[in-house]
Amino acid sequence: MTVTYRLGIDIGGTFTDVMLTDNNGRVAATLKTPSVPSAPEQAILNAIEQLKAIPIDIEAVELFVHGTTLGVNTLIERSGATTGLLVTRGFRDVLEIRRLRLENTTNLYGDKPDPLVPRYLVKEIDERCLADGRIYRPLAADDLRQSVQELLAEGVTAIAVSFLHSYHNPEHERQAVELIRKEFPGVFVCSSSEVWPQQREYERTLVTVMNAYIGSRMNGYFRKLEVGVKERGLHAQVLSTMSNGGIMTAQRAADEPVKTLLSGPASGVIGATHVARLAAINKVVTFDMGGTSVDVAVIDGEPAYSSENQIGDFPV
Repeated sequence: MTVTYRLGIDIGGTFTDVMLTDNNGRVAATLKTPSVPSAPEQAILNAIEQLKAIPIDIEAVELFVHGTTLGVNTLIERSGATTGLLVTRGFRDVLEIRRLRLENTTNLYGDKPDPLVPRYLVKEIDERCLADGRIYRPLAADDLRQSVQELLAEGVTAIAVSFLHSYHNPEHERQAVELIRKEFPGVFVCSSSEVWPQQREYERTLVTVMNAYIGSRMNGYFRKLEVGVKERGLHAQVLSTMSNGGIMTAQRAADEPVKTLLSGPASGVIGATHVARLAAINKVVTFDMGGTSVDVAVIDGEPAYSSENQIGDFPV
């Protein structure tokens, strides 16, 4: 019987952990290698070389799934791209107003967290869709073009597009993204209708901004990773875990990296649940201390799921 392998890798802020199992479920190899913050994909490439030295036939790996804290660390450390935001005219302060909730209800003088996009990098675009999706005012292409040029002059390298009611009719956002990608190809751009087409203007805009903020770094990481693993003989499709415990392709993760923010921590919870079930234990507390953050989960039979979370200063 031909031996094949399944490879799982978790990139943390300090170390990258590797586990290789064979097609019978037996652990074939485990190793820990230092992470490389300046080039996160390099830790995985180093791990592959170490596996080959064991020796392991890398070409026999049929499944490769990895989780990373690169996105969430970038957000927590605020080390992402200089990001601009395009909004419907009249909604420039969507990130400033937020939900008007106090961070600490007992402190009337607490400061609000600084938004990822400062107000001077938010541009209002002349367009408008109504709540039922009907176009009230067409997208002004020249207005859009000028706004992007002004953002680029300010050093912006990533742009988020979040227009009013685009979850119902994404046409204007599609037009805007298409124009930017065509006329300004060096800019990472994403729209709310691509990333999170849901009601609630602040939350939808914030998630889109996060995606743009970490996007160029994550996009480059996934592209380099795909090339690097193939050069080293690993031909399995590169998959990334998601914040909900599922998986997505590297190509999709490169375009929607915000969905991988909690990929590493979520994978740990899923794995811990599986191990606890094997041991006939229903109530478990998981504790994962990394180099940048600590993640804790309380499991009662099955992990709890939520559509909301808090990462650093921001609701997700």
